[in-house]
Amino acid sequence: MSLRLPIGVSDFKQLIETDYYFVDKSLLIKDIIEDGAIIILIPRPRRFGKTLNLSMLHYFFNATSGENNSHLFQGLLIQEHPECMAKQNSIPSIFLSLKDTKAGSYETFLQLMQALMGELYDQYRSLLLESDKLSDQDKIYFKNILSRQGNESDIANALKMLTKFLYAVYGNRVMVFLDEYDAPIHTAYANEHYDQLIIFMRTFMGGAFQDNIYLEKGVITGILRIAQASIFSDLNNIDTYSLLRRMYAEYFGFTQNEVDTLLAVAHLERHGEDIKQWYNGYQVKELKLYNPWSIVNCVKRAGSLEHYWLGTSANTLIKNLLSHANLEVKKVFESLLQGEAIVKSVKENIVLPELPRSEEAIWSLLLFSGYLTTTECKVSDYGLSCELRIPNREVGLVYHEMIREWFSVSLSLGSYDQLLQSLITGNWDAFAHILQDYIRVSGSYFDFNANTSEAVYHAFILGIVSGLRDHYIILSNREAGYGRCDLAMIPKDPLKHKAMILEFKRRSTFRTLRQTARIALDQIAEKDYTALLAQHPIKNVTAVGIAFAEKNVAVTTREIVIPLVEDAGF
Repeated sequence: MSLRLPIGVSDFKQLIETDYYFVDKSLLIKDIIEDGAIIILIPRPRRFGKTLNLSMLHYFFNATSGENNSHLFQGLLIQEHPECMAKQNSIPSIFLSLKDTKAGSYETFLQLMQALMGELYDQYRSLLLESDKLSDQDKIYFKNILSRQGNESDIANALKMLTKFLYAVYGNRVMVFLDEYDAPIHTAYANEHYDQLIIFMRTFMGGAFQDNIYLEKGVITGILRIAQASIFSDLNNIDTYSLLRRMYAEYFGFTQNEVDTLLAVAHLERHGEDIKQWYNGYQVKELKLYNPWSIVNCVKRAGSLEHYWLGTSANTLIKNLLSHANLEVKKVFESLLQGEAIVKSVKENIVLPELPRSEEAIWSLLLFSGYLTTTECKVSDYGLSCELRIPNREVGLVYHEMIREWFSVSLSLGSYDQLLQSLITGNWDAFAHILQDYIRVSGSYFDFNANTSEAVYHAFILGIVSGLRDHYIILSNREAGYGRCDLAMIPKDPLKHKAMILEFKRRSTFRTLRQTARIALDQIAEKDYTALLAQHPIKNVTAVGIAFAEKNVAVTTREIVIPLVEDAGF
Protein backbone atom coordinates (compact mmCIF):
# COMPACT_ATOMS: atom_id res chain seq x y z
CA MET A 1 0.00 0.00 0.00
CA SER A 2 1.34 3.46 -0.90
CA LEU A 3 2.17 5.97 1.82
CA ARG A 4 -0.71 8.44 2.29
CA LEU A 5 0.52 11.80 3.49
CA PRO A 6 -1.98 14.29 4.99
CA ILE A 7 -1.19 17.43 3.03
CA GLY A 8 -3.88 19.94 3.92
CA VAL A 9 -5.76 17.47 6.17
CA SER A 10 -6.28 19.10 9.55
CA ASP A 11 -9.29 17.11 10.80
CA PHE A 12 -7.98 14.39 13.12
CA LYS A 13 -10.90 12.01 12.56
CA GLN A 14 -10.59 12.22 8.78
CA LEU A 15 -6.85 11.65 9.01
CA ILE A 16 -7.17 8.51 11.12
CA GLU A 17 -10.21 6.98 9.47
CA THR A 18 -8.86 7.39 5.95
CA ASP A 19 -5.51 5.86 6.87
CA TYR A 20 -3.21 8.85 6.44
CA TYR A 21 0.26 8.67 7.93
CA PHE A 22 0.15 10.16 11.43
CA VAL A 23 3.11 11.38 13.42
CA ASP A 24 1.87 10.47 16.89
CA LYS A 25 1.41 13.60 18.99
CA SER A 26 -1.26 12.08 21.24
CA LEU A 27 0.71 12.61 24.47
CA LEU A 28 -0.28 16.25 24.10
CA ILE A 29 -3.58 15.08 25.61
CA LYS A 30 -1.82 13.91 28.78
CA ASP A 31 0.13 17.14 29.15
CA ILE A 32 -3.01 19.24 28.70
CA ILE A 33 -4.81 17.21 31.38
CA GLU A 34 -1.91 17.58 33.81
CA ASP A 35 -1.36 21.30 33.16
CA GLY A 36 -2.73 23.28 36.10
CA ALA A 37 -3.48 26.36 33.99
CA ILE A 38 -7.12 26.99 33.16
CA ILE A 39 -6.19 28.82 29.95
CA ILE A 40 -3.27 27.59 27.84
CA LEU A 41 -1.96 29.73 24.98
CA ILE A 42 0.44 28.04 22.55
CA PRO A 43 1.69 30.44 19.84
CA ARG A 44 3.47 28.75 16.93
CA PRO A 45 4.40 29.62 13.33
CA ARG A 46 1.89 28.85 10.59
CA ARG A 47 1.68 25.25 9.37
CA PHE A 48 3.23 23.79 12.52
CA GLY A 49 0.33 21.43 13.31
CA LYS A 50 -1.78 23.68 15.53
CA THR A 51 -5.15 22.94 13.91
CA LEU A 52 -4.63 19.17 13.77
CA ASN A 53 -3.60 19.07 17.42
CA LEU A 54 -6.65 21.02 18.59
CA SER A 55 -8.84 18.80 16.44
CA MET A 56 -7.31 15.76 18.15
CA LEU A 57 -8.01 17.23 21.59
CA HIS A 58 -11.63 17.94 20.62
CA TYR A 59 -12.25 14.42 19.37
CA PHE A 60 -10.70 13.00 22.51
CA PHE A 61 -12.65 14.98 25.11
CA ASN A 62 -15.91 15.86 23.39
CA ALA A 63 -19.01 14.32 24.97
CA THR A 64 -21.63 16.24 22.98
CA SER A 65 -21.65 14.17 19.80
CA GLY A 66 -22.80 10.99 21.55
CA GLU A 67 -20.06 9.09 19.72
CA ASN A 68 -17.35 6.90 21.17
CA ASN A 69 -14.13 7.93 19.46
CA SER A 70 -11.92 5.33 21.10
CA HIS A 71 -11.14 3.80 17.70
CA LEU A 72 -9.38 7.00 16.68
CA PHE A 73 -6.76 6.49 19.38
CA GLN A 74 -6.11 2.78 18.91
CA GLY A 75 -2.38 2.08 18.98
CA LEU A 76 -1.44 5.66 19.87
CA LEU A 77 0.84 6.55 22.76
CA ILE A 78 -1.97 8.01 24.85
CA GLN A 79 -3.46 4.52 25.22
CA GLU A 80 -0.57 3.64 27.52
CA HIS A 81 -2.05 6.03 30.10
CA PRO A 82 -5.36 4.61 31.39
CA GLU A 83 -5.89 7.54 33.76
CA CYS A 84 -6.10 9.76 30.69
CA MET A 85 -8.19 7.36 28.63
CA ALA A 86 -10.78 7.40 31.41
CA LYS A 87 -11.54 11.01 30.46
CA GLN A 88 -12.22 10.19 26.81
CA ASN A 89 -15.56 11.56 25.51
CA SER A 90 -16.47 12.68 29.02
CA ILE A 91 -16.36 16.48 28.80
CA PRO A 92 -18.48 18.74 26.58
CA SER A 93 -16.14 20.64 24.27
CA ILE A 94 -16.11 23.30 21.58
CA PHE A 95 -13.63 23.54 18.71
CA LEU A 96 -13.53 26.79 16.76
CA SER A 97 -11.04 28.19 14.25
CA LEU A 98 -10.88 31.86 13.24
CA LYS A 99 -8.69 31.17 10.20
CA ASP A 100 -11.50 32.05 7.77
CA THR A 101 -12.50 35.34 9.40
CA LYS A 102 -9.75 37.41 7.76
CA ALA A 103 -11.44 40.38 6.13
CA GLY A 104 -10.64 43.61 4.33
CA SER A 105 -13.06 45.62 6.46
CA TYR A 106 -14.59 45.42 9.92
CA GLU A 107 -18.08 45.07 8.47
CA THR A 108 -17.00 42.04 6.43
CA PHE A 109 -15.31 40.57 9.51
CA LEU A 110 -18.57 40.81 11.46
CA GLN A 111 -20.44 39.07 8.64
CA LEU A 112 -17.88 36.27 8.63
CA MET A 113 -18.06 35.91 12.41
CA GLN A 114 -21.85 35.89 12.25
CA ALA A 115 -21.74 33.03 9.74
CA LEU A 116 -19.03 31.17 11.67
CA MET A 117 -20.91 31.29 14.97
CA GLY A 118 -24.08 30.23 13.16
CA GLU A 119 -22.26 27.15 11.83
CA LEU A 120 -20.89 26.41 15.30
CA TYR A 121 -24.33 26.65 16.90
CA ASP A 122 -25.76 24.41 14.20
CA GLN A 123 -23.56 21.57 15.51
CA TYR A 124 -25.53 21.70 18.78
CA ARG A 125 -28.98 22.51 17.33
CA SER A 126 -30.84 19.35 18.33
CA LEU A 127 -28.98 18.87 21.59
CA LEU A 128 -29.77 22.34 22.93
CA LEU A 129 -33.06 23.40 21.32
CA GLU A 130 -34.73 20.13 22.33
CA SER A 131 -33.44 20.32 25.90
CA ASP A 132 -35.65 21.45 28.76
CA LYS A 133 -32.53 22.73 30.58
CA LEU A 134 -32.48 25.96 28.54
CA SER A 135 -34.86 28.80 29.23
CA ASP A 136 -37.07 30.24 26.52
CA GLN A 137 -34.88 33.36 26.53
CA ASP A 138 -31.76 31.26 26.00
CA LYS A 139 -33.43 29.48 23.08
CA ILE A 140 -34.36 32.80 21.47
CA TYR A 141 -30.72 33.90 21.71
CA PHE A 142 -29.61 30.52 20.32
CA LYS A 143 -31.98 30.81 17.34
CA ASN A 144 -30.79 34.35 16.59
CA ILE A 145 -27.19 33.18 16.34
CA LEU A 146 -28.25 30.09 14.41
CA SER A 147 -30.20 32.13 11.84
CA ARG A 148 -27.41 34.77 11.50
CA GLN A 149 -29.68 37.41 13.05
CA GLY A 150 -27.52 38.27 16.04
CA ASN A 151 -26.20 41.81 16.41
CA GLU A 152 -22.57 42.76 17.07
CA SER A 153 -22.91 42.30 20.83
CA ASP A 154 -24.62 38.92 20.40
CA ILE A 155 -21.81 37.67 18.16
CA ALA A 156 -19.10 38.91 20.53
CA ASN A 157 -20.70 36.98 23.40
CA ALA A 158 -21.72 33.88 21.41
CA LEU A 159 -18.78 31.69 22.46
CA LYS A 160 -19.33 32.34 26.16
CA MET A 161 -23.07 31.79 25.82
CA LEU A 162 -22.49 28.43 24.15
CA THR A 163 -20.39 27.30 27.14
CA LYS A 164 -23.29 28.36 29.38
CA PHE A 165 -25.80 26.37 27.33
CA LEU A 166 -23.66 23.21 27.30
CA TYR A 167 -23.05 23.51 31.03
CA ALA A 168 -26.79 23.75 31.60
CA VAL A 169 -27.42 20.52 29.67
CA TYR A 170 -24.49 18.44 30.94
CA GLY A 171 -23.87 19.87 34.38
CA ASN A 172 -20.15 19.81 33.53
CA ARG A 173 -17.84 22.67 32.69
CA VAL A 174 -16.79 22.92 29.06
CA MET A 175 -13.46 22.58 27.20
CA VAL A 176 -12.88 25.29 24.56
CA PHE A 177 -10.31 24.82 21.80
CA LEU A 178 -9.80 28.07 19.88
CA ASP A 179 -7.52 27.89 16.84
CA GLU A 180 -5.82 30.79 15.03
CA TYR A 181 -7.34 33.38 17.32
CA ASP A 182 -5.04 36.09 15.89
CA ALA A 183 -5.70 35.47 12.18
CA PRO A 184 -8.29 38.25 11.87
CA ILE A 185 -6.12 40.57 13.99
CA HIS A 186 -3.19 40.39 11.55
CA THR A 187 -5.51 41.12 8.63
CA ALA A 188 -7.19 43.96 10.49
CA TYR A 189 -3.82 45.56 11.11
CA ALA A 190 -2.96 45.34 7.42
CA ASN A 191 -6.36 46.75 6.41
CA GLU A 192 -6.66 49.56 8.96
CA HIS A 193 -9.57 48.33 11.08
CA TYR A 194 -7.32 47.08 13.87
CA ASP A 195 -8.72 49.28 16.65
CA GLN A 196 -12.33 48.24 15.97
CA LEU A 197 -11.46 44.58 15.80
CA ILE A 198 -9.42 44.69 19.02
CA ILE A 199 -12.45 46.02 20.89
CA PHE A 200 -14.52 43.12 19.54
CA MET A 201 -11.84 40.56 20.42
CA ARG A 202 -11.57 41.92 23.95
CA THR A 203 -15.25 41.06 24.48
CA PHE A 204 -15.10 37.79 22.54
CA MET A 205 -11.97 36.46 24.29
CA GLY A 206 -12.72 37.99 27.68
CA GLY A 207 -16.23 36.60 27.80
CA ALA A 208 -15.18 33.06 26.88
CA PHE A 209 -12.03 32.84 28.98
CA GLN A 210 -11.98 35.49 31.71
CA ASP A 211 -13.56 34.20 34.93
CA ASN A 212 -15.99 32.07 32.92
CA ILE A 213 -17.60 29.80 35.52
CA TYR A 214 -18.69 27.42 32.74
CA LEU A 215 -15.15 26.83 31.48
CA GLU A 216 -13.21 23.68 32.38
CA LYS A 217 -10.13 24.54 30.34
CA GLY A 218 -9.28 26.60 27.29
CA VAL A 219 -6.51 25.85 24.80
CA ILE A 220 -5.76 28.68 22.38
CA THR A 221 -3.38 28.69 19.43
CA GLY A 222 -2.18 31.41 17.10
CA ILE A 223 1.06 32.81 15.78
CA LEU A 224 1.65 35.59 18.31
CA ARG A 225 0.69 36.66 21.78
CA ILE A 226 -1.07 39.89 20.88
CA ALA A 227 -0.64 42.37 23.72
CA GLN A 228 -3.17 45.08 23.11
CA ALA A 229 -6.25 46.41 24.86
CA SER A 230 -6.28 43.69 27.53
CA ILE A 231 -7.05 40.75 25.25
CA PHE A 232 -5.00 38.57 27.59
CA SER A 233 -3.68 40.78 30.37
CA ASP A 234 -6.94 40.57 32.37
CA LEU A 235 -7.27 36.81 32.08
CA ASN A 236 -6.67 34.76 35.20
CA ASN A 237 -4.92 31.39 35.21
CA ILE A 238 -3.46 31.81 31.71
CA ASP A 239 -0.10 30.31 30.85
CA THR A 240 1.70 31.06 27.59
CA TYR A 241 4.04 28.47 26.06
CA SER A 242 5.91 30.33 23.36
CA LEU A 243 8.94 29.18 21.37
CA LEU A 244 11.04 30.27 24.34
CA ARG A 245 9.57 27.57 26.62
CA ARG A 246 10.25 23.84 26.43
CA MET A 247 6.78 22.68 27.47
CA TYR A 248 4.68 21.39 24.52
CA ALA A 249 7.59 21.98 22.11
CA GLU A 250 7.70 18.45 20.68
CA TYR A 251 4.02 18.53 19.68
CA PHE A 252 4.39 21.39 17.20
CA GLY A 253 7.00 20.43 14.63
CA PHE A 254 8.74 17.12 13.92
CA THR A 255 11.63 15.81 15.99
CA GLN A 256 14.69 14.17 14.46
CA ASN A 257 13.43 10.68 15.41
CA GLU A 258 10.04 11.37 13.86
CA VAL A 259 11.62 12.53 10.61
CA ASP A 260 14.03 9.57 10.53
CA THR A 261 11.08 7.17 10.94
CA LEU A 262 9.08 8.88 8.19
CA LEU A 263 12.04 8.85 5.79
CA ALA A 264 12.59 5.15 6.49
CA VAL A 265 8.93 4.34 5.79
CA ALA A 266 9.15 6.35 2.56
CA HIS A 267 12.55 4.80 1.63
CA LEU A 268 14.15 8.26 1.47
CA GLU A 269 16.90 7.82 4.07
CA ARG A 270 19.55 8.83 1.53
CA HIS A 271 18.07 12.35 1.48
CA GLY A 272 18.29 12.77 5.26
CA GLU A 273 21.22 15.19 5.45
CA ASP A 274 19.97 17.45 2.66
CA ILE A 275 16.48 17.50 4.20
CA LYS A 276 18.02 18.45 7.54
CA GLN A 277 19.79 21.45 6.01
CA TRP A 278 16.61 22.61 4.33
CA TYR A 279 13.92 22.11 6.97
CA ASN A 280 15.48 21.52 10.41
CA GLY A 281 16.87 24.17 12.73
CA TYR A 282 13.94 25.50 14.76
CA GLN A 283 15.25 25.41 18.29
CA VAL A 284 13.20 25.42 21.49
CA LYS A 285 15.61 25.20 24.40
CA GLU A 286 17.64 22.03 23.72
CA LEU A 287 15.13 20.58 21.24
CA LYS A 288 15.57 21.05 17.49
CA LEU A 289 12.55 20.71 15.26
CA TYR A 290 11.69 20.37 11.57
CA ASN A 291 8.99 22.37 9.81
CA PRO A 292 6.26 19.68 9.55
CA TRP A 293 4.50 21.18 6.53
CA SER A 294 7.73 21.22 4.54
CA ILE A 295 8.70 17.69 5.56
CA VAL A 296 5.35 16.19 4.53
CA ASN A 297 5.46 17.98 1.18
CA CYS A 298 9.10 17.01 0.62
CA VAL A 299 8.40 13.33 1.31
CA LYS A 300 5.26 13.47 -0.84
CA ARG A 301 7.51 14.64 -3.70
CA ALA A 302 10.08 11.90 -3.18
CA GLY A 303 12.62 14.13 -1.44
CA SER A 304 12.45 17.13 -3.78
CA LEU A 305 14.01 20.10 -1.96
CA GLU A 306 11.85 23.16 -2.48
CA HIS A 307 10.62 26.07 -0.39
CA TYR A 308 7.16 24.73 0.42
CA TRP A 309 6.58 26.98 3.43
CA LEU A 310 6.84 30.17 1.35
CA GLY A 311 3.80 29.18 -0.68
CA THR A 312 1.47 28.78 2.31
CA SER A 313 0.98 32.48 2.92
CA ALA A 314 1.44 35.82 1.23
CA ASN A 315 3.82 36.85 4.06
CA THR A 316 2.42 40.35 3.55
CA LEU A 317 3.10 41.67 7.04
CA ILE A 318 6.69 40.38 7.07
CA LYS A 319 7.41 41.70 3.58
CA ASN A 320 6.05 45.15 4.33
CA LEU A 321 7.82 45.27 7.66
CA LEU A 322 11.25 44.43 6.26
CA SER A 323 10.97 46.51 3.11
CA HIS A 324 10.20 49.61 5.17
CA ALA A 325 12.51 48.85 8.10
CA ASN A 326 15.13 51.39 9.12
CA LEU A 327 18.70 51.26 7.86
CA GLU A 328 20.04 49.56 10.98
CA VAL A 329 17.69 46.60 10.51
CA LYS A 330 18.68 46.28 6.85
CA LYS A 331 22.37 46.29 7.78
CA VAL A 332 21.86 43.56 10.40
CA PHE A 333 20.31 41.34 7.73
CA GLU A 334 23.69 41.28 6.02
CA SER A 335 24.98 39.17 8.94
CA LEU A 336 21.90 36.95 9.01
CA LEU A 337 22.11 36.22 5.29
CA GLN A 338 25.73 35.17 5.80
CA GLY A 339 24.58 32.49 8.26
CA GLU A 340 25.73 34.41 11.32
CA ALA A 341 23.84 34.93 14.57
CA ILE A 342 22.83 38.29 15.97
CA VAL A 343 21.89 39.26 19.53
CA LYS A 344 18.73 41.32 19.92
CA SER A 345 16.12 42.18 22.54
CA VAL A 346 12.76 40.48 22.07
CA LYS A 347 9.48 40.36 23.95
CA GLU A 348 6.79 37.70 23.98
CA ASN A 349 3.93 40.20 23.94
CA ILE A 350 3.62 42.00 20.62
CA VAL A 351 1.67 45.17 19.92
CA LEU A 352 1.27 45.29 16.15
CA PRO A 353 1.04 49.10 15.83
CA GLU A 354 4.51 49.32 17.43
CA LEU A 355 6.12 47.38 14.57
CA PRO A 356 7.03 50.34 12.32
CA ARG A 357 8.83 52.17 15.12
CA SER A 358 10.14 49.40 17.41
CA GLU A 359 13.15 47.33 16.42
CA GLU A 360 12.44 45.03 19.36
CA ALA A 361 8.95 44.34 18.00
CA ILE A 362 10.39 43.55 14.56
CA TRP A 363 12.81 40.92 15.86
CA SER A 364 10.08 39.48 18.10
CA LEU A 365 7.69 39.13 15.18
CA LEU A 366 10.33 37.43 13.02
CA LEU A 367 11.21 35.01 15.84
CA PHE A 368 7.70 33.96 16.79
CA SER A 369 6.50 33.79 13.18
CA GLY A 370 9.22 31.25 12.35
CA TYR A 371 11.44 33.48 10.20
CA LEU A 372 14.20 33.35 12.82
CA THR A 373 15.05 30.97 15.62
CA THR A 374 16.98 31.36 18.83
CA THR A 375 19.79 29.29 20.28
CA GLU A 376 20.05 31.17 23.56
CA CYS A 377 18.09 33.74 25.55
CA LYS A 378 19.13 35.64 28.66
CA VAL A 379 17.36 38.08 30.92
CA SER A 380 19.25 41.37 30.99
CA ASP A 381 18.67 44.84 32.39
CA TYR A 382 16.99 45.70 29.09
CA GLY A 383 14.62 42.73 29.02
CA LEU A 384 15.01 39.46 27.16
CA SER A 385 18.14 39.21 25.00
CA CYS A 386 18.20 36.41 22.41
CA GLU A 387 20.74 35.10 19.95
CA LEU A 388 18.88 34.92 16.64
CA ARG A 389 19.66 33.28 13.32
CA ILE A 390 17.93 32.06 10.18
CA PRO A 391 16.87 28.47 10.99
CA ASN A 392 17.50 26.70 7.69
CA ARG A 393 17.97 27.03 3.97
CA GLU A 394 14.26 27.11 3.19
CA VAL A 395 13.72 30.21 5.33
CA GLY A 396 16.88 31.74 3.87
CA LEU A 397 15.29 31.38 0.45
CA VAL A 398 12.15 33.08 1.78
CA TYR A 399 14.29 36.13 2.56
CA HIS A 400 15.94 35.98 -0.85
CA GLU A 401 12.50 35.88 -2.51
CA MET A 402 11.48 38.92 -0.48
CA ILE A 403 14.65 40.76 -1.45
CA ARG A 404 14.05 39.88 -5.08
CA GLU A 405 10.58 41.39 -4.80
CA TRP A 406 11.94 44.57 -3.21
CA PHE A 407 14.25 45.09 -6.15
CA SER A 408 11.56 44.29 -8.67
CA VAL A 409 9.16 46.88 -7.21
CA SER A 410 11.03 49.81 -8.75
CA LEU A 411 12.78 47.87 -11.46
CA SER A 412 10.65 45.60 -13.55
CA LEU A 413 11.35 41.95 -12.77
CA GLY A 414 12.92 41.72 -16.21
CA SER A 415 15.25 44.63 -15.42
CA TYR A 416 16.32 42.99 -12.19
CA ASP A 417 17.12 39.81 -14.08
CA GLN A 418 19.06 41.92 -16.61
CA LEU A 419 21.00 43.49 -13.74
CA LEU A 420 22.04 40.06 -12.46
CA GLN A 421 22.80 38.83 -15.95
CA SER A 422 25.00 41.84 -16.70
CA LEU A 423 26.91 41.17 -13.49
CA ILE A 424 27.69 37.51 -14.17
CA THR A 425 28.51 38.12 -17.85
CA GLY A 426 30.75 41.09 -17.15
CA ASN A 427 28.68 43.61 -19.12
CA TRP A 428 29.75 46.40 -16.80
CA ASP A 429 28.27 49.30 -18.77
CA ALA A 430 24.84 47.70 -18.60
CA PHE A 431 25.34 46.80 -14.93
CA ALA A 432 26.26 50.39 -14.02
CA HIS A 433 23.36 51.80 -16.04
CA ILE A 434 20.66 49.56 -14.52
CA LEU A 435 22.13 49.93 -11.03
CA GLN A 436 22.05 53.72 -11.39
CA ASP A 437 18.43 53.63 -12.52
CA TYR A 438 17.41 51.52 -9.57
CA ILE A 439 19.21 53.61 -6.97
CA ARG A 440 17.46 56.73 -8.24
CA VAL A 441 13.98 55.27 -7.72
CA SER A 442 14.54 53.21 -4.55
CA GLY A 443 14.25 55.94 -1.94
CA SER A 444 11.25 54.30 -0.28
CA TYR A 445 13.36 51.26 0.59
CA PHE A 446 16.90 52.59 1.10
CA ASP A 447 17.22 56.19 2.23
CA PHE A 448 20.21 57.23 0.15
CA ASN A 449 21.39 60.72 1.09
CA ALA A 450 24.53 62.70 1.89
CA ASN A 451 24.86 60.97 5.26
CA THR A 452 24.31 57.41 4.09
CA SER A 453 27.13 55.19 5.30
CA GLU A 454 29.20 52.82 3.18
CA ALA A 455 27.70 49.94 5.19
CA VAL A 456 24.22 50.76 3.87
CA TYR A 457 25.39 50.66 0.25
CA HIS A 458 27.15 47.41 1.11
CA ALA A 459 23.92 45.87 2.43
CA PHE A 460 22.09 47.17 -0.64
CA ILE A 461 24.47 45.42 -3.09
CA LEU A 462 24.47 42.28 -0.95
CA GLY A 463 20.70 42.19 -1.29
CA ILE A 464 20.97 42.49 -5.06
CA VAL A 465 23.52 39.69 -5.51
CA SER A 466 21.65 37.36 -3.12
CA GLY A 467 19.63 36.39 -6.18
CA LEU A 468 22.75 34.61 -7.49
CA ARG A 469 23.27 32.21 -4.59
CA ASP A 470 22.42 29.22 -6.76
CA HIS A 471 25.48 30.00 -8.86
CA TYR A 472 27.89 31.62 -6.39
CA ILE A 473 29.21 31.28 -2.87
CA ILE A 474 28.74 34.83 -1.59
CA LEU A 475 31.01 36.01 1.22
CA SER A 476 30.66 39.38 2.90
CA ASN A 477 33.18 41.21 5.10
CA ARG A 478 35.53 38.22 5.22
CA GLU A 479 39.20 38.40 6.19
CA ALA A 480 41.37 38.21 3.08
CA GLY A 481 45.02 39.06 2.49
CA TYR A 482 45.78 42.14 4.57
CA GLY A 483 42.25 43.21 5.38
CA ARG A 484 38.57 42.39 4.94
CA CYS A 485 37.05 42.43 1.48
CA ASP A 486 33.55 43.84 1.14
CA LEU A 487 32.13 41.13 -1.08
CA ALA A 488 33.51 38.00 -2.72
CA MET A 489 31.54 35.99 -5.27
CA ILE A 490 33.04 32.55 -5.79
CA PRO A 491 31.49 30.56 -8.67
CA LYS A 492 30.23 27.08 -7.89
CA ASP A 493 31.15 26.18 -11.47
CA PRO A 494 34.40 28.06 -12.34
CA LEU A 495 34.17 26.89 -15.94
CA LYS A 496 30.82 28.62 -16.35
CA HIS A 497 31.13 31.78 -14.23
CA LYS A 498 33.97 34.10 -13.27
CA ALA A 499 34.96 34.96 -9.70
CA MET A 500 34.47 38.54 -8.53
CA ILE A 501 35.80 40.68 -5.69
CA LEU A 502 33.71 43.82 -5.03
CA GLU A 503 34.83 46.80 -2.97
CA PHE A 504 32.56 49.75 -2.09
CA LYS A 505 33.43 53.35 -1.33
CA ARG A 506 31.40 56.42 -0.53
CA ARG A 507 32.76 59.39 -2.47
CA SER A 508 35.02 61.66 -0.44
CA THR A 509 34.72 65.44 -0.65
CA PHE A 510 37.77 66.03 -2.87
CA ARG A 511 37.33 63.24 -5.41
CA THR A 512 35.01 62.44 -8.26
CA LEU A 513 32.93 59.27 -8.29
CA ARG A 514 35.20 57.74 -10.94
CA GLN A 515 38.31 58.51 -8.88
CA THR A 516 36.70 57.01 -5.78
CA ALA A 517 35.81 53.84 -7.69
CA ARG A 518 39.45 53.49 -8.80
CA ILE A 519 40.60 53.82 -5.18
CA ALA A 520 38.26 50.95 -4.28
CA LEU A 521 39.73 48.97 -7.17
CA ASP A 522 43.32 49.66 -6.08
CA GLN A 523 42.50 48.53 -2.54
CA ILE A 524 41.59 45.05 -3.80
CA ALA A 525 45.10 44.64 -5.23
CA GLU A 526 47.00 46.43 -2.45
CA LYS A 527 45.42 44.33 0.30
CA ASP A 528 45.58 41.12 -1.73
CA TYR A 529 41.92 40.27 -1.35
CA THR A 530 42.26 37.56 -4.00
CA ALA A 531 44.00 35.48 -1.31
CA LEU A 532 40.48 34.57 -0.25
CA LEU A 533 40.24 32.45 -3.41
CA ALA A 534 43.38 30.39 -2.73
CA GLN A 535 41.40 27.30 -1.72
CA HIS A 536 39.37 27.32 -4.92
CA PRO A 537 40.34 26.23 -8.47
CA ILE A 538 40.20 29.78 -9.79
CA LYS A 539 42.80 31.44 -12.05
CA ASN A 540 41.01 34.62 -13.08
CA VAL A 541 39.01 37.10 -11.06
CA THR A 542 37.29 40.38 -11.85
CA ALA A 543 37.99 43.15 -9.36
CA VAL A 544 35.07 45.59 -9.15
CA GLY A 545 35.26 49.03 -7.55
CA ILE A 546 31.91 50.70 -6.90
CA ALA A 547 31.63 54.28 -5.68
CA PHE A 548 28.47 55.91 -4.33
CA ALA A 549 27.40 59.47 -3.66
CA GLU A 550 23.81 59.82 -2.53
CA LYS A 551 21.87 58.37 -5.52
CA ASN A 552 24.76 58.35 -7.96
CA VAL A 553 27.07 55.46 -8.72
CA ALA A 554 30.25 54.70 -10.68
CA VAL A 555 31.61 51.24 -11.50
CA THR A 556 35.13 50.39 -12.63
CA THR A 557 36.73 46.96 -13.10
CA ARG A 558 40.05 45.23 -13.60
CA GLU A 559 40.90 41.66 -14.55
CA ILE A 560 43.34 39.88 -12.24
CA VAL A 561 45.21 36.68 -13.01
CA ILE A 562 45.96 34.65 -9.90
CA PRO A 563 49.48 33.17 -10.17
CA LEU A 564 50.01 29.46 -9.72
CA VAL A 565 51.79 28.52 -6.50
CA GLU A 566 54.92 27.36 -8.35
CA ASP A 567 55.11 30.71 -10.18
CA ALA A 568 54.75 32.79 -7.05
CA GLY A 569 58.43 32.66 -6.09
CA PHE A 570 58.15 30.41 -3.02
